[in-house]
Amino acid sequence: PVLSWLCVYPLLKRFTWFCHIFLGASLALSPVAAAIAIQPESLSHLPIWLLSGAVLCWVAGFDIIYALQDVECDIRDKLKSMPASLGIRPAMLISQFLHCVCVALLFGVAITEPKLGWLFQGAVILAAAILIVEHLTVKKWGTTKIAFTFFTLNGIVSLVLGVAGIVDLLS
Repeated sequence: PVLSWLCVYPLLKRFTWFCHIFLGASLALSPVAAAIAIQPESLSHLPIWLLSGAVLCWVAGFDIIYALQDVECDIRDKLKSMPASLGIRPAMLISQFLHCVCVALLFGVAITEPKLGWLFQGAVILAAAILIVEHLTVKKWGTTKIAFTFFTLNGIVSLVLGVAGIVDLLS
């Protein structure tokens, strides 16, 4: 079922600029699926849902940035990515908004999950700083540094949050 859900994403670009939100929702299923597999009763706890929302916003936000490199192609082929449909500036504002919501939701996770402590809270602050650098890099250099903004910075965000969360939960 998850693979089927993911396969719909490329098709959605033909119909709606919400395709980035759909991709975020696809990956947002991960925390929920993990909860179902490991501890189904945790689905009644708010942190799982906040984390899922944070993943949705984070992925959708960086997918919009990634789509910047395809604007000409998307317009030519009548695909409906946010940058192609709405313009680069509005799409980047939406990406920034999504990343702000992501950080707010991550703080919500830190506050509502008693097993998470100062390490995870610090990781959220660091992740927020990295997302700011990501947006500043795109603003200054456009897509010329897409490997750095998309792959490196987002990889660091996931590692920082993942390691901090694991260490806090195990200590």
